[in-house]
Amino acid sequence: ELVLVIFFSVEYVTRLWSAGCRSKYIGLRGRLRFARKPISVIDLIVVVASLVVLAAGSNGRCLPPRLFVRFLQILRMLHVDRQGGTWRLLGSVVYIHRQELITTLYIGFLGLIFSSYFVFLAEKTDGEDSNRSTDFNSYADALWWGVITVTTIGYGDTVPRTWTGKIVASCFSVFAISFFALPSGILGSGFALKVQQKQRQKHFNRQIPAAATLIQAPSLRLSANLSWLFADRPGIVERLGRAAARGFRYVEAMDAGGETPASLADACRRAGGLQFALINAPPCRLPSGDLGLTALPDRREEFRAGLSAAADLCSALSCPTLHVMSGRTTVRSPEVRAAYVDGLREAVQIFAPLGVTCVIEPISNIADYYLNSYTDAVAIINDVPGLRLLLDLFHLQMLEGSLDSLPAYLPLAGHVQIAQAPGRQEPGAPGDIDYGAVLRQIGEAGYSGCVGLEYRPSDGAEAGIDWLIEMGYLQPH
Repeated sequence: ELVLVIFFSVEYVTRLWSAGCRSKYIGLRGRLRFARKPISVIDLIVVVASLVVLAAGSNGRCLPPRLFVRFLQILRMLHVDRQGGTWRLLGSVVYIHRQELITTLYIGFLGLIFSSYFVFLAEKTDGEDSNRSTDFNSYADALWWGVITVTTIGYGDTVPRTWTGKIVASCFSVFAISFFALPSGILGSGFALKVQQKQRQKHFNRQIPAAATLIQAPSLRLSANLSWLFADRPGIVERLGRAAARGFRYVEAMDAGGETPASLADACRRAGGLQFALINAPPCRLPSGDLGLTALPDRREEFRAGLSAAADLCSALSCPTLHVMSGRTTVRSPEVRAAYVDGLREAVQIFAPLGVTCVIEPISNIADYYLNSYTDAVAIINDVPGLRLLLDLFHLQMLEGSLDSLPAYLPLAGHVQIAQAPGRQEPGAPGDIDYGAVLRQIGEAGYSGCVGLEYRPSDGAEAGIDWLIEMGYLQPH
């Protein structure tokens, strides 16, 4: 016990001291930030609890006042998985296959309920059978039999005794067991795929130096999305200053953040001449508001007012790319598609003379967003000359399950955005996309536009750009 306490104490102090190797944990405040992390708090509690137990001298007896302290000592097992990779792996597999799991478990649950009920009807003793021996005195007994049967445990304490009950039990058991066993196969195949993805991630980590060289190439210009990054800053002006301080030259945002075109342009100048690479046409209200009005023919005047406001914004910011969002609607009629195409043509006619490229983006995680397919986006781009694609690799991965079609979509791209899938974290986080290979592919394809960093940092505002520091693109601050 004493050896373990000393080991964990030294290990905790060593990790606290070495945390300063990362830029966000430098200095006393950085160390305190590290100490406030959940796993660090647990480590500290474990060490203190162990010291308390030793000082109390329980001689191995877990008396009631000390039971909680002993429980805290069990938390040492969390050291085995300090980074939470096991739980993230399990959670990602369950999330990806959630529909299949819910369906099979639901059908299996129905099989359990019905099989238990019909066996209970066959086995219960009423009237002339009241003297017959039975294990099914209530429906609760039948449910217990159903649970231990369909889960293939089979204690044998509750069994059908009549031929009718045995026949019913046999038929329903085969059906229910098959559906209760399916989740094991689904999870097994999901884990196998995740192992393959982790192997690709290891390959990506080995390619970090090559990726760092590639990402600094002039053909790939990084654009910090101010609607997602530096979220610890209250407004877009403050985030502009933070982006400039971290070495970015290009930024983008969903909207003007409540600023006027003139004030936002002035803030860009004061931030060292930051250049806006992309902005959305109003309205763009998250999480439940309007996301464009292009596909909503009954709100055409509001749509045109939004284009007018966007023209003022693009002119003031010298922004070369405008995202014209489709809007929210569950109607997929030919009339709605025609209105959407007409609205996009109108937008292109307004912005092309201003030197602004209009782009459209399929979105995967908003159920009623009209444009939710890359196939549809390509067809619409072919119908609207001058229109380009906003190629968000996170949405492409989530909609199509892979980036195999990336070479086909890159020539249509007017802007590219990146994030790891399925969690939409920074590209350097573990996930489904090998960004070492993807960035190299984008560079080799000759793409010359900006690459937008539109993701949610997994561990605080600064962590969202740590991967760029590790690649050597940004300097520690």
